[in-house]
Amino acid sequence: MKFINFLLFIFISTSCSHRPALNHQDTLFQQGTYKHTVRIQPVGSAEMPFKGVLSFNSEELKLYLLGPMDITAIKIVENFLDEKVIMNVSVEDFKKYETQLRYFYDILRTFILFPKSKTEWGQLKLQDGIYYGPHHLTIEVKKMATNHPLMFEMKHPKFTASIEEMP
Repeated sequence: MKFINFLLFIFISTSCSHRPALNHQDTLFQQGTYKHTVRIQPVGSAEMPFKGVLSFNSEELKLYLLGPMDITAIKIVENFLDEKVIMNVSVEDFKKYETQLRYFYDILRTFILFPKSKTEWGQLKLQDGIYYGPHHLTIEVKKMATNHPLMFEMKHPKFTASIEEMP
């Protein structure tokens, strides 16, 4: 519940920005499907494990957060052609934070699609191997494959999230 309160705090205090244009050939993650283990640790609370699935191509990006027994907690689908983002939240405790979750998705999307050839894009800035975002948020790639991050960590004064690709 503290994590939900954090999301509420972070997202209410920030407004969404316009999304930058995409170049699908130069992104941090290449087009494809990725499965991840996701561990979220709110400050002062127990770690919450999830599974994540990211899939995208030149037309759309899909992001799933799976809870216990692989039940879809959150499903986000963005159509790049018309810039529509459809979010389905199936966990009752998360539904009241849909606006805030959309903002969090916007930052994560910026990281996923960050151009390798740039040091600043959207709400993120790359400096010394760390991506800096709003509200003291940092994203650090811990392990890199040839064409995408295998493991990265998001840090904020209120939480840490570790994301690692599953074999």
